[in-house]
Amino acid sequence: MKQSFVLCLFCILITKSYGSFATDDCTDAQSNSSYILSHAKRALNSDNFEHQTYYADRSLQALQKTKSLLGNCSCKEAKDPIYEAEISLKKAIAPKDWDQGRFYTKKAIEHIDALMNAMYNCTSGVPTNVEKSSELDTTQEQLLAKQKELEAQQAALKKQQENLAKEMAKQKEIAAENAKKRAKELQTQKQHRQKMEAALAQYENAIKAVYEAMDCKDAKAMVLSNYKRMEEDLTKEGIDQTKLYYKQRAMAISQKALEHLGNCTQ
Repeated sequence: MKQSFVLCLFCILITKSYGSFATDDCTDAQSNSSYILSHAKRALNSDNFEHQTYYADRSLQALQKTKSLLGNCSCKEAKDPIYEAEISLKKAIAPKDWDQGRFYTKKAIEHIDALMNAMYNCTSGVPTNVEKSSELDTTQEQLLAKQKELEAQQAALKKQQENLAKEMAKQKEIAAENAKKRAKELQTQKQHRQKMEAALAQYENAIKAVYEAMDCKDAKAMVLSNYKRMEEDLTKEGIDQTKLYYKQRAMAISQKALEHLGNCTQ
């Protein structure tokens, strides 16, 4: 009877000890999992290919250590995420390029987060349904983050629209000012046209009067030049071009007068 009691007591102690060791392994695994995440984030934030693969390898080493500790820890929830994280990290260590390395590092971080949540549930004795609650919280956080992102985009779009409206108003103001200047210039062109056409008419008449006074037979050949212009012509040019036009007409009349004067006979 006494021997049976001692044997039972021994079994109880062994069971408690094993449970204690298993709990310690779970705690150590949970603690070590933080190194997995830390190295993985360093790999993701690395600005060159070499550092990326280096920290991905460090993360894999930490994960394999955690995996060995989980051998004595009955945490079934951690089995799938640690398996998926290991696959992603192995691909992140030997990617074909930097972008692929970042892709697999991001996937690894997602699985590492899931692993850490599973380890927390196992070590704290939280029921499995809390995992669903955690997922719901994560979803809500993601929705809030997305909402903030959309709000930021809307604010940026509103700012762009305001800037565009200001620019359009500025362009409209410049166009109105240019139209005002052009109208003033056109009025000046009209005044110059009126003055020059009257002067050219007087000039031609004076030349004809000289011919007639000289009793030049060629005076009848001195016809009026075609120098009159329509308002439509003025709208196609500026004041400088208008002045140049009448200057050329005056020169043409003078040249014509000299030619006829040379041909003039008594």
